[in-house]
Amino acid sequence: MITETITWITDGSLPDADTTVLIETEVSGGTDTFTGYFDGHVWFDCTGWPCRQTVIAWADLPAGSRAAR
Repeated sequence: MITETITWITDGSLPDADTTVLIETEVSGGTDTFTGYFDGHVWFDCTGWPCRQTVIAWADLPAGSRAAR
């Protein structure tokens, strides 16, 4: 088994423009997590649609199992 630590960024800083990251958003009754990117002005989900929910945190994508080899 390979494990990685995900560090959620909540201090208001933003990822580099157009870099795919994990996004956590506020939704009714909790949160939702998915991949997306910030284009320098607006957050988008991984399909290219603007995020309608408030982004409350983001994290770099994990490197994956092949990176650990």
